[in-house]
This record gives sequence, structure tokens and C-alpha cells, in this order.
Amino acid sequence: FAYNRKLLGVPQIYQPPYTQQLGIYGRYEEDVVLVKAFLDAIPKRYVRIHMQLNASNPTPNIKNWTFKRRTNYVLSLNRSYQEISSGFRSGHRSSIKKAQKLNTLERGKLSSEKLAKFMREQKGSVHFMGMQALIDWFGKESIWSARLADGTLGAIGFFPTLSRFSKGKERVIYLFGHTTEAGRVGLSGHFLLDEVIQHYAEEEAVLDFEGSELPGVASFFRGFGAIDFDYLVGTRNQI
Repeated sequence: FAYNRKLLGVPQIYQPPYTQQLGIYGRYEEDVVLVKAFLDAIPKRYVRIHMQLNASNPTPNIKNWTFKRRTNYVLSLNRSYQEISSGFRSGHRSSIKKAQKLNTLERGKLSSEKLAKFMREQKGSVHFMGMQALIDWFGKESIWSARLADGTLGAIGFFPTLSRFSKGKERVIYLFGHTTEAGRVGLSGHFLLDEVIQHYAEEEAVLDFEGSELPGVASFFRGFGAIDFDYLVGTRNQI
């Protein structure tokens, strides 16, 4: 976790940008005693703490801490595309069929500079320093986009994979993205996610949609057959 000796006027610990889940991993990730000990070990001088732990960490009972579970949708990809798509909502299957006639896929054609600039320009988007460096780290192949027939951008998504950092199943993260107004009409968001699913189908992989708490977005992700694999969030405020 990140920390600052005096952020917003007080010493505090906060969640680093682009990291949805941290906490205890490995052999003891489900051990509530260890999770409690981990949090109890944080020095008292940090009077404000926000920590997003992970889906395997249980909820401990600690004085001055507040815990809740936060939504995160994931989709297992170790099946054939036909089997995965049979779990799509009927409306999604219909939208994808239409979208395939209206969109074409591009992958790795957009530079990190252009993607970072595009995301900064989107109203209501959350932006952090280091976005361009993050894209460069994972490479342009992680940038997927859908183009409409007239060449305009319909949707774009950044889908880094985590196999370089951990063993076991590949984890494909829908870290951030955007669908344009024209793309909403052209169902580009449906098209783009379906292309990602087709690409990774039959691999020992999981597609992590990264949320969301927004009902409309959550419903969209569930339409692909994703299930909620919620994770633990803890806060401590001693001000």
C-alpha cells in the first residue's frame, strides 16, 4: 500500500492507483487471525487508512476499523467460446450479432501517448499520474479498440495481463476503457468485450471486469455471464 507522511494534512495510508486488490496473498490469505495481525501492525501514527484487500481475505473484528465488501465481476475463460457465450444474456447475444456488422477490431495500433491523452479528455473519467508509463510497461498489445464503418472510434479498452507477475491462471484485467457516443449507438462496447473473450477462450484464464458499483455498468458486465467475486475494503479514521 502507498503512504504519505502528511497527505491532505494528516499522515495516512491509501490504495495505490490502478491496484484494485492487495492485502494478504498465498497460503494464509483466508486466515482471519493473520489478516487481523497484519492490520493491527500498522503504526498508530497513520490516523487515516483506506485499504482494499482481496477476495480471499475474511473480515476481521478490529476496534476503530470499518469493513465492507465491494463488487467485482469476473468471468472464467477456460471453456470454449460457444460454451461461454451460451451464458450471455439474450440481449447481449443479439447486440453482439448486430455490432459485428458495424465494428472492426484494432489491437496494438494506438500509442500509449494517444490512449493516455484520449482518457484524459473523457468527461467524468478518473485519471492518475503514471497512466502512460503503465501502458508502456504492459505494451501496446494490451490496447484494444473498436472502429465503426466511418473510421471513428467506437470503444477502447486497456486489457493488461498479469502472468508476468504471478503463477497459475492468467488474469486479464479490464483496467480502464471508454465507449464513445457513436460507439454506444454502434454497440461497440459489446463488440470489444466479446472479441477479448473470444481471444482468450479455452485458456486457463479469468477476465476481471474490475467492478462496478454503478448499477448500469454492473448489469452490462453480468450480461456476459460474469459473477460477483467481491473483495474486502477496510478503513480506519482516528481524526
